[in-house]
Amino acid sequence: LKLYVFDQVSDAPFEERFQELRDLVPRKHEATRLAPTIRVSNQQEMSVVERDALENSFEGAILRHGRRGYQNGKRVTDVLKIKT
Repeated sequence: LKLYVFDQVSDAPFEERFQELRDLVPRKHEATRLAPTIRVSNQQEMSVVERDALENSFEGAILRHGRRGYQNGKRVTDVLKIKT
């Protein structure tokens, strides 16, 4: 069993949240990993990332656009699940 951490709840922009996660997620613990984060520029690149994710036993990928943080009690529109 492995735990992949991809984000944290905060109103800070994603870049700041992710940097904090790099410091928080234990590097020595085999069961906890920071989820890979890959910048894409178009749908073709996103398709490649999703295919790689599926080949590595993930359910799909997360597409993040925008810089907004999370708002308590509201659905985030800057994050899309990519699952075919």
